[in-house]
Amino acid sequence: MSVGDVIALNKPVGEGLKIKVGNKVKFIGSPGSVKDRLAVQVNEIVSEGAEEDYDE
Repeated sequence: MSVGDVIALNKPVGEGLKIKVGNKVKFIGSPGSVKDRLAVQVNEIVSEGAEEDYDE
């Protein structure tokens, strides 16, 4: 990757992204930026035991 590259996501704008820790979905978030850096905002914490509901 280099500065200015675009990362295409297979999700509609406004639909949360699954954020995994290891192989389990732990958070739902939104992509964005802070200053000049890429970032993810955590919108939801997936409760323990509910990870299977978010797996593909």
